[in-house]
Amino acid sequence: MELVKNYIGSITKQGWIGIAIALGFIIVMVISKKKYADTVEKAIRLSEQSFNSGEGQKKLAAAIAYIQNAITLMPWYVRLMIVPVINKKSIIDAIERTLQRISNTFGKGSKVDIKGNEEDGEN
Repeated sequence: MELVKNYIGSITKQGWIGIAIALGFIIVMVISKKKYADTVEKAIRLSEQSFNSGEGQKKLAAAIAYIQNAITLMPWYVRLMIVPVINKKSIIDAIERTLQRISNTFGKGSKVDIKGNEEDGEN
């Protein structure tokens, strides 16, 4: 304990200023990270709501139809490999996984669920 008192007593005025600046920087970083995570989380929620809205479902259906149409224009040997794995559920799953990874990395990691990829077709 005496050693700690001696060490603290030996810190100069410039040292205390440096410590205060470092602590201030750490506090700003923590606050900024929380605000950044909140912003990312709001963006993820807005994306999810957009996909789940009536208009979003129409756009999602149009995107899926476009992908499926593009697959029909590919050579037969490519279609042979792609058709069994590319369907509405797999496309929506890929979108969900992407949003989930963004949420896990930059946000709060809350669950993302887009309507349309459930086994029974209900959400």
